[in-house]
Amino acid sequence: MSATARTKRGQSHVVGVALLCCVAVLSMAVVAASVGGVVGETAANADATRVADALDGGFGPTVGTGHATRRVPFSTGRLHTDPRDVRVLDANGTVRHYRTSAVVFDAEGRSVTSIAGASVVRTQGWARVARPVRATAVPDALVLDLVISNGDIDLSGRGGGATLWTNTTVTREAFDAGTYQLAVETRNANAFARYYERDGVVGTVVGEQDIDGDGLASVVIAYPPAARAYVVVRNVEVAV
Repeated sequence: MSATARTKRGQSHVVGVALLCCVAVLSMAVVAASVGGVVGETAANADATRVADALDGGFGPTVGTGHATRRVPFSTGRLHTDPRDVRVLDANGTVRHYRTSAVVFDAEGRSVTSIAGASVVRTQGWARVARPVRATAVPDALVLDLVISNGDIDLSGRGGGATLWTNTTVTREAFDAGTYQLAVETRNANAFARYYERDGVVGTVVGEQDIDGDGLASVVIAYPPAARAYVVVRNVEVAV
């Protein structure tokens, strides 16, 4: 073999090794990016789950009365309140109007919203009702259990989460016999509609209505006629 041939062969070998090294580096980069994406998504999902559990404890229908602190753990994201309206309706219109603050957590395309005792989880554009507004209907009575939050919070950060201070009081209101509906302002009316299609769920979504013309519609949930109706209101004052 001539010296020229040996040189070309040596050069080809070097080029081949260099190409293999480049391919290996690129493959490792792709794997690292994929692993990083999975880890990030897993962390975001874990944050949403932890926040949902914390908000359930602080703003759910079983929250106890009196003063309490609630730790809301999250690594990244924003925890804030949004003003909303909740109304109890009868055949003639609104019989009770409550101003409330939805407690909302947003991070990485995910969100958790606690509103009126309901919990809505949104992931990458898909929302589901994790817990509905609690309602009990028997042949002679209807009981609605509402959580009305009041306060203004807006926290963003990394790693620290937040500690919320709450003070809860409970009142009960009685209503005459009739057919009642609940209207809850929400940006996830479709999630409520899907939830109330399930068998055994008390209530039926009968539509959406922008009652006060503010551009945010309320999902309207109808309940069976009742000889007596009660609304248990858990008023939760929240601060940081």
